[in-house]
Amino acid sequence: MNKKFVIILSLLLVFGIFYLNKNKGEPLQLASCEKYALSDVVETPIYFYVDARIENVDIDSKVKYANEVLRNSCIPLKRVVSGTEVIDVATFKGLSPALTEFVPNTGLLHSELSDRVGKEKLKSHGGDGRYYGLILSSDYKVLHRTWGIAHLNFGNSFFVMSSDASDGTLEHELGHLSWAFHHNTTEMTLQNIILPQHHDHLRPYARGHYCKGANTIMSGAEHARESIPVYSSPDIFRFGQACGVKESADNARHMREFAAWLSEKQKTVPSS
Repeated sequence: MNKKFVIILSLLLVFGIFYLNKNKGEPLQLASCEKYALSDVVETPIYFYVDARIENVDIDSKVKYANEVLRNSCIPLKRVVSGTEVIDVATFKGLSPALTEFVPNTGLLHSELSDRVGKEKLKSHGGDGRYYGLILSSDYKVLHRTWGIAHLNFGNSFFVMSSDASDGTLEHELGHLSWAFHHNTTEMTLQNIILPQHHDHLRPYARGHYCKGANTIMSGAEHARESIPVYSSPDIFRFGQACGVKESADNARHMREFAAWLSEKQKTVPSS
């Protein structure tokens, strides 16, 4: 056995030991939901307006993934499709296939959508825990590298998404509409972009987390190798590392509190 071969073999052995130690533990260890005082499961209906230019979009897979994230995170919410409707957005201002990247004016899109389908109809789709979204053709690059955007000042119900968005994009935007945010979103930023009447919904721990090379559903670390189907939580682990911090990165806790708030609101609404 020559010396060069021995050196190479030794280096491979050292690298292998390093890799195994680095990724020691289970790839994803979820928390036991029995440890939480969970509210009843609340259904959150979503109505989709789909750009007429789209030949095919798999809404069901996005809803299925969203519910997987919620189950994995012990959040008593269930996403359900309340309906879909094809709409021609070709005349909507600000949407140009010639643009390769742009952040859409969600206020303008919402206004034009309202004019097209009717204000009362949109209102019927929205409200606490009720959502409606506009799915645009992938010709429109909705938001650079993330493919979606939510507007927190339109009754917390409206989002825009690209037809080629990843399955995790839907729950990411619905998370925003429930006041869950990225790993690096500052309190000052939120105070500046969100209307004062909504500030009581903001929590310092409602942030995403980068977890052993992966993003949780609300994280946006560009160097992450993959995303995992969970909200940030110090009770969830990836290869032995906690996927959250109690004081600063526990979106799962925030979403459980949001679900409990929705459940209580539903109980106080008179039955028709």
